[in-house]
Amino acid sequence: MNASSLIRTLVAQGGGAVPGSAAALLVVPTTAPPAEPLPAALTLYSGAAFVPTMPSVGWAAKVKVARAGGLPKFSEAQMHFVLWCYNRGVKSKGDKLSPIVAAELMRLHGTALGAARFPEDEYWTARPTPTFRAPELLDHWRIRPWFSTQKAKIQAAAKKTIEAAQARSGTADSSDDDGDLEESDEE
Repeated sequence: MNASSLIRTLVAQGGGAVPGSAAALLVVPTTAPPAEPLPAALTLYSGAAFVPTMPSVGWAAKVKVARAGGLPKFSEAQMHFVLWCYNRGVKSKGDKLSPIVAAELMRLHGTALGAARFPEDEYWTARPTPTFRAPELLDHWRIRPWFSTQKAKIQAAAKKTIEAAQARSGTADSSDDDGDLEESDEE
């Protein structure tokens, strides 16, 4: 007697379905135990009353807050770095950076390796610590949209983003430090 004929025999005799068999999947329980309502209050060991509450539907979903103007949150330093990379390609088409190379260069900014790679550029001066910490590093997917826009649009968007970053950090700079925004006008 093989296994399938044994299962058919057990089911036919009223022995119920064998767990894990195809017949067990077809058996539908006729009565479900009634769901117990939540108690009004529970008494804890300390004697205090605890009232259980059920989370609302969708309680695990992240709350998405719309940002003004739809601009992503970039810090001022991140935006200046993206502008430096963009302006490098505008000034000299042969030195244009891809978003992947820009993301790799972001790790080197403020280090001796970055200063050695661009010795003529004062933006790449070495510092005791790198400019960007690990959570501040942008990947190429966040840099790519900036590289695929027109010069006037990126300058306007960058100005808004830098102003928003300064407003978030509370360090509105009164000096005219927007030289990076207009320096790409010289071609």
